[in-house]
Amino acid sequence: MLFLVVGFNVLLALVNFYVAWKIWRLGRSLAEATKVMTSLERTIHNIFYPAPMVIIKGQVGTRVFREACARWGYQVGQVERILRLLTGLPRLWRRGLGVYRRRR
Repeated sequence: MLFLVVGFNVLLALVNFYVAWKIWRLGRSLAEATKVMTSLERTIHNIFYPAPMVIIKGQVGTRVFREACARWGYQVGQVERILRLLTGLPRLWRRGLGVYRRRR
């Protein structure tokens, strides 16, 4: 009977040591995962920390570019009107001369 109790206690102790060893290994794995995730979080923070300022700078640049394009579009329209007028002047000049010749 004594051997049965001692044997059962030894078996129970071995099972407990095995469970403790598994828990210890799990703790080490979790600690390593924590280190990796902390490092990843720091890296991501360093990458994305300036993102809001870059986005704002891009929005300002886009707004300035759109305003410049609108001004350029207006100026191009004015130049087109001037060129149409200038290309039409020779025709008007010839017509004017033709009318002037008929009156003589």
